Formats: sequence, C-alpha cells, structure tokens
Amino acid sequence: MNTSIQHPELNGIVQPSGDSCQSEATLSAWRKLPRRFTFAALLAGLLLLLFSAPAARAQVPTNCVGSGLGIQLYTDSPDVHIGDTICYSVMVFNGTGFGQVVCDASNITAFVVTPDLVSHPITLVRTYLSNGQWDYYTNVVCYVVQATNVLPGCTVRATATDTGAILQNDVPSVGGGFQGVNTVVSLPCIGITVQCVGGVGQNGAINFTGTVTNCSTTNCGATTLVGVTVTNFVNGGYFPVAFITNITSGQIATFSGSWVPLNPCSPSTAIFTAQGVDQYTTHPRTVTSSASATCSETLTPGILVTKSCPLQPVPPGQPLTFSGSVSNTGNVTLTNIVVVNNQPATNTLVFTLSSLAPGAVATFNASYPAPTNCSVTDMLTARASSVCGVAVTNSASATCTILTTPQITVTANCPTNLVVPGGTLTYSVMVQNPGIFT
Repeated sequence: MNTSIQHPELNGIVQPSGDSCQSEATLSAWRKLPRRFTFAALLAGLLLLLFSAPAARAQVPTNCVGSGLGIQLYTDSPDVHIGDTICYSVMVFNGTGFGQVVCDASNITAFVVTPDLVSHPITLVRTYLSNGQWDYYTNVVCYVVQATNVLPGCTVRATATDTGAILQNDVPSVGGGFQGVNTVVSLPCIGITVQCVGGVGQNGAINFTGTVTNCSTTNCGATTLVGVTVTNFVNGGYFPVAFITNITSGQIATFSGSWVPLNPCSPSTAIFTAQGVDQYTTHPRTVTSSASATCSETLTPGILVTKSCPLQPVPPGQPLTFSGSVSNTGNVTLTNIVVVNNQPATNTLVFTLSSLAPGAVATFNASYPAPTNCSVTDMLTARASSVCGVAVTNSASATCTILTTPQITVTANCPTNLVVPGGTLTYSVMVQNPGIFT
C-alpha cells in the first residue's frame, strides 16, 4: 500500500511517497516558482486527484482484496448405470464470508456442460453478489447417461463455470470459477454357458451342466452380484435350477441338472437364464443373460413275436389252437401292433393292439383247422410303428404235428373155377387204404 507524506508548502495536499531525492528536488522546484504559479499548479493537482479515480476509490467494498467468485457442482448420485439420469445442482458464491473480504462481483453468468458436451446456461436469481453471498440452484440440468460418453475408468464428467466483473480497480477485472465432477458408471454384467447330453429312450433324462460368470470388469465399477438365480425354460414352463448367494467380479459358479422332454421324437431345446442384482450400488440394477442347449433322445424301436404249437396234436379238420406273444424290445412305445399268419391263408389276421410300452409283452391265442398232413408249418409276422413313426417288423415260425390214424384192409378172392387136387389154385388179393392218410 502506498504511503503518503505532507509538506507545509503543499498546503496539506497528500502525495504518494516515492524516491526521497526526487521528492526533495520536486519540493525545491516548487519553492523557486512564483506564488501565483504555485497556486495554479496546486489547484490543477487537486482537480487531477479528484477526477482521476484512484484504485482505492473504485474498490467495492473499499477494503476488498480481490476476486472470490466461484462455483460448486453437485450430482444427485455417486454412481449410475447406462440409461440412468443424473441431475446436477450448483452453488454460485462470492467468497466464504470469513477471513479476508473479497470484492463484489457483477454481471455474473454461469453454465453447466453435461458429459455429452452440451452447454446449459443457468438462469441466475442474482447476477450481483457481495462478499459472502451465495445462491444454490437445485437440479439445474439433468442428463441421461449414454455409453458413448463413458470415459476411460468408467466415469462420466460434467463441468460448471461462472464468470463476472470483479469490482476491484478502475477497470473491473474478469473473474470466476470452474468445477468438474466425475460420476462412476457401474457396468454390471452376468454371463452364462450351458451344454447338454442326450438321454436314452423316450423317458431318458437329458443332463446339462453350465457356468454363471460375473463378467463386470475391475476398471468399470466392478460390483458383486447378489441373489443370482438360474432358471430353465423347457417343455413350456419355467423351472428353477440354482440359487447363488453372490458372485464377485470375475468369479465363476457352476450348476447342473436334467430334464425329460415331453416329445421324445424331436430335439429338445432348453433356454437357461441367469439373473443377478448389483445390490451394493446406489441404484441397484438387475442384469440377465441367457443361453440355450438342444439335445435329442437316442431311440431304438424293436418288436419280437413268438409262436407255440398246441401241447397235444389234433386230428385233421379239428381246430389247431396255437399261442403266441409280441413284445416291445426297444426303448420307445410301439403303436398299431398287428400280427398275421400265413395259415390257413396269407395275411390271416391273428392279433391287434393299439400300443405297447418299452419292455411290455402281450400274449394271444388263435386257431385254424388242422390240415390233412402229418404236420403243418406256419409263420407269424408282427408289424408296428414307434410313436415317432419308425416301422418295425419281426417273424416267427413253428411246425405243429397233426394227429394221424393210418388204416389198411386186405381182401382175398378165390378163383371162380374149381380146382382139382394137385392143380393150381389161383386167387386174388386186394390191399386197400380206407383212411385219409397215404
């Protein structure tokens, strides 16, 4: 701060102090000037002092030391997700009201630049702030977090700026504040993989195994997933598979299980969904991931037919009653089972059945007139289709004995003429088969 000296010949006018030799030379010069010129010079100096506006007179308030204009920027959440909304608030202030007194600020303007680099002017209730004054503006601008605005380190950054005229000298200076704030962007992630192994038979279980992974990265707000569930959508419904209390970032959990397809004839697809919540963030978000697995049953249809002759042979013309069976030797249900015989005529119907489960056996009896033979050989043929439309066939034959009654008659005929003793007696003999067998 400039000091001042007074000199008797200056009639009490205060002058800035400077070099002492220069001051004495000046005073000596003043002493040598005529009194009239001295008065005129003093009057001119007085007017110059009055209208040249020294710095101290331009300060508001007069004891201020400089600029205190500033701005603070606030967010309504310390962490967010993509798609969340951040609302920003600001405080425009001029000094703290404590310690040194700052100069008044006028013509104040302020704006916020959101992470998408869009500038948003703030409508201020006061554009003139004295020492210690401040105004708080709530939610002056809101912004929806976009993936394209996420910075390395997984944050989005906003800035706030205010400027104004600082009334601290003859020509007001420009002052103001700048404030930036970073908000962590949490990127929770869950992944799932699954594979299956087909079952055997129409009721065979398809087995599956899989993994659930917390795939959030450590540099992107890695967070623990809580209450992780795995469900299986198959056969038209949802079925729980696993519940995992929590999975930390990068951790892998396994699961397994099985299902039996409602339709064994077609490949069966199951859709597995993993779901978890980043519970430890400010605004928890649920994340999901799905994977599917398709497997088929191994189906082998089969049929077997047997035939047994009667325990006692029957004579020709009598009913020859035989027994038989048809069985499902495969691992899939058979439908439309038909058994035919080639006796007494080709494709003679013997037995029918609508369906036959794997491993099941059905028995039957049938008869036909015994032929006039010593035995008879016939063949049974069974035909069917699996429930998936695959045709199967099998045959069996057996030779059955016929009860035979052989007969023979012999007839001797004497000669028609008498024969004298010692003469030749000629007679005839007839052998005849009176039965029905040769």
